[in-house]
Amino acid sequence: MNVQYSAHLSTVRIAVSTVRQLELKGGKYWYFKGVNLRAIIVWLVGVIFYLVINPLPLFTETVGAVYPIIVVTAVLYLIVSKINPKQ
Repeated sequence: MNVQYSAHLSTVRIAVSTVRQLELKGGKYWYFKGVNLRAIIVWLVGVIFYLVINPLPLFTETVGAVYPIIVVTAVLYLIVSKINPKQ
């Protein structure tokens, strides 16, 4: 068997296994009815925080509020994921 062909088959097997995980209820990629509630909640917190800090002169006169919000929501999602890991 050709080494290149063997590597291709290995890649295909991994891809098929990953796609099958998408379909498994309770699998690696399963969320409550297909929705990652933690991500939605963190996103909403980020939107509210953006609306609060966006008008502040510190942000309107410098970098803006988008980059700080990206950092805050990323850290918040990391914390939420560590505190309450997916079952």
